[in-house]
Amino acid sequence: RGMLEDVSASHSDEHEVESVGAEDALEEIRSRRKPVRRQYKIQEVIKRRQILLVQVVKEERGNKGAALTTYLSLAGRYSVLMPNT
Repeated sequence: RGMLEDVSASHSDEHEVESVGAEDALEEIRSRRKPVRRQYKIQEVIKRRQILLVQVVKEERGNKGAALTTYLSLAGRYSVLMPNT
């Protein structure tokens, strides 16, 4: 009987689940996370009289081609500031 107990004790060790590489997987997931984006205030990024490059998409009207003026007013609702892009 003593021998059977030893065999059953060693047999129960065989059924233990070992986690291999779990820490590596967690580190990989952490490294894939997107960096935290900083919240910018428009006043900190753009100053008065600063020269900006603006891309505009405008359709033509009838037979006339698309025309723009050089004096632009940037309405905040439809303007998108994309810093660091």
